[in-house]
Amino acid sequence: MTIRAFQCFSAGNHTDSKGRKGVYSHSDLVNMAAGFDPKRYRAPLVLGHPDDDRRAASYGETQGLLALEGKLFAIADVNDTLLGLVRRGSYKNVSSSFFPPNHPDNPRPGSYYLRHIGFLGSVPPAVKGMEPLAFAMPRGFAHASPLTVSFSERCRSTAQRRTDNIRTIASDLHAASPGTTLVRAAMHAERFL
Repeated sequence: MTIRAFQCFSAGNHTDSKGRKGVYSHSDLVNMAAGFDPKRYRAPLVLGHPDDDRRAASYGETQGLLALEGKLFAIADVNDTLLGLVRRGSYKNVSSSFFPPNHPDNPRPGSYYLRHIGFLGSVPPAVKGMEPLAFAMPRGFAHASPLTVSFSERCRSTAQRRTDNIRTIASDLHAASPGTTLVRAAMHAERFL
């Protein structure tokens, strides 16, 4: 599993798969992020939009949500299979599914709660204008050069792995939201680790 950050929803006027229209503000995204609790329910990463998340193959889990500049970002543990599929271009978009506030399975009744994040192949997402997925190597850090090779993975300390995860998340956030500085993105990333 590799921890990554990516956009999963945005503020705006959106129509869901059942034709229901809704308006979602930045403060709605802030509430979604603040209400997400992985101890109650970790929204899985799935392919498409399965009817039953319990029967669908999971390719990772959402660890937290972050609202920045009208965009909702997922901080997630992504398995190697999904990383490879995204890097090869098989899955370029995501689409989030939420439990409505009054849904009987909602872990936090009264507000929208992330149900799953569906990775989409040829089907475009209903929410337009989101950042495309890449899961590229982190940018802006010398150690992340694709030209370097390191064989010290097993020897890294917990502190080094934590620092690497912060760098990766900060780089993802900065790339998807250029108005967010790397320092601010790293501060946000640190909250989730």
